[in-house]
Amino acid sequence: MPTLEQFLDFPKHLQQLRSLVPLLFIVAGILLFPQATTFLKIEHLIEQYRVYIVAIFLFSLADMLYSAGLAMVKPIKNFFDQQALDKKLKLCFDDLTIEELSVLAEYIVNDTTCYYFPLRDGVIGGLKRKGLLYHGASEGSSLSFSFNIAPWAKKRFLENREVLLARLPKNESGQLIPYKSRGW
Repeated sequence: MPTLEQFLDFPKHLQQLRSLVPLLFIVAGILLFPQATTFLKIEHLIEQYRVYIVAIFLFSLADMLYSAGLAMVKPIKNFFDQQALDKKLKLCFDDLTIEELSVLAEYIVNDTTCYYFPLRDGVIGGLKRKGLLYHGASEGSSLSFSFNIAPWAKKRFLENREVLLARLPKNESGQLIPYKSRGW
């Protein structure tokens, strides 16, 4: 009787069997040619099992066409999914408040991926909900938790650094006013 481990490995074995499909297609296709069966002197054997050989040929052809179709459709689907995501992210960045931009600017200006903020901070909660920040650790102190900037958000911010930084408030000397020191 098969063990649980062998049973759980079945999909892996099935994938290995699928790699034989092109070989089955070729062999079945050759056996369907009368010249090949005459050359191999197996006409009576082929005649007896022709139905099965045709079935193997057709099923392997269908499987290869299906696999080829998936291989062609997947990059197209990924392209359109990426376009939709980029559009959504652009709208997300356009809708950021000054406070939210200030938080993100601190990550970029100080070249870091992690900052500590109070868990009750509404601005941080909003950025987390939008997917721009995430918890860097499952635990925190009683005063603050670590929040990391999402890699795609950091990349997007760096691509539009000047435009986004121009929207932020600056002090008299032209330096950005950090989010934490504004007293919000």
